[in-house]
Amino acid sequence: MTARQVLSLRREGLLLLVFGLLLFVLPVPGTIALRHSLLAVLLLALALRYRDQWPVAARSASAPLLALGALSAWLLIQAFFISPETAWAWREIKSQWWPAVLAFVGGIVLACTIRSESKLVAFSVLALLAQTIFALLACFPDFLSQGEFPQAATRWTAGKLEISYANNLLLAFLAVELVFLALYRRAVSHLPIWLLLTGVVLVIVSNLAFGARNGIIGSVLMLVSLSLVVFWRERRCLCSRRVTAGILICIGLVGAIGWISYRADARWQKLAETAAVGWDIDASKAWLDRTKHEYPVLQNGEPIDPSAYVRIAWMHAGLRLAMENPLGVGYGRNAFGHALRQHADTPLGHAHSGIVDLTIAAGIPGLILWLAFIGICLRTGWRRYRDQRDPRGLILFFVTAGFLGRMLLDSINRDHMLVMFFLLLGTLLPVLSDNDPKGKVNE
Repeated sequence: MTARQVLSLRREGLLLLVFGLLLFVLPVPGTIALRHSLLAVLLLALALRYRDQWPVAARSASAPLLALGALSAWLLIQAFFISPETAWAWREIKSQWWPAVLAFVGGIVLACTIRSESKLVAFSVLALLAQTIFALLACFPDFLSQGEFPQAATRWTAGKLEISYANNLLLAFLAVELVFLALYRRAVSHLPIWLLLTGVVLVIVSNLAFGARNGIIGSVLMLVSLSLVVFWRERRCLCSRRVTAGILICIGLVGAIGWISYRADARWQKLAETAAVGWDIDASKAWLDRTKHEYPVLQNGEPIDPSAYVRIAWMHAGLRLAMENPLGVGYGRNAFGHALRQHADTPLGHAHSGIVDLTIAAGIPGLILWLAFIGICLRTGWRRYRDQRDPRGLILFFVTAGFLGRMLLDSINRDHMLVMFFLLLGTLLPVLSDNDPKGKVNE
């Protein structure tokens, strides 16, 4: 190996280290300056040392870049010509949207620079797995003293939403690699299989321990969808015995997770009735301000599930606001609260549904452009897996589908969660191969 090759490997190693550190610290509260610094270092290094890769990156992800550019242009037009609060919308675009877009571009250029699927996947897995482990360790003293893990603030992250979202990102990487090892005898990250299996167990334990009900739903849906996609793709190649075994394993795992969650979380048992009460937003105003109104009760006199009640009520109210403001009120993570304060005095911010928040903020045109961007990424990932058995294509598909699905239940298209999604999305979009210098994926 020549001195030039050694230097190139060292530079790649430093880039991967910065990428891993950025991914690792993103969910940690109070690290905004560090996050921005690491992202700036990554972008500057790519811009100064690897300028020739930027045109390659633009060609490798031209369709999603164009879709994201169109959405960004609409947000700017809306902020300056439509939004009644231009200054607020512009601040939100600068603090929320631009860092995520820069992370997306940086991820694409990084992937074109490294051009090794195993290294990028390995660093992604290790950074996400470290988050899962640190979150559990940080709260283990609470478990020893109180007999349970905290259900709100989780010390390492702002709450169970943040750690469960990171957990499900990790599960997409781990589950796809285990499938490829089982069916195709092909490693993706080249990490030890015991580490991959341990990661799956830790993800499930973490979501259950922190009571992340939506995280559990996401995990179950991802595992079921992965099984269906893989079995459909390989239905002609796999023997009936292996297909049956795979389906039974999937059903057993999903059933076990669902049973444990149902037994451990009493909220499931009154979800349906609570949802009906929450949907009737005119009968009770507790969803507007808990300090001024009492929560309604169920027909049998038992208290409702507050979390499910407010989520359903906010979703219904959000749909009304979206119909009142079809062009949106201006981009912002708390657009729901801004629009709602035109009608009532409330301290609310976001609606705990990213789809509702985005529709109120960006309007129907913004929602259509966002769905177009997501659809392009889904189509790209699915085609690469279907046509070339590209594992990163399948990971791309489930990272994107998982984000869209979780947006229905949680406001994850904001803050560091949006940056995490865009960063990983960028690293997964370009076609790479460890063995083919031209970047073509071999069958």
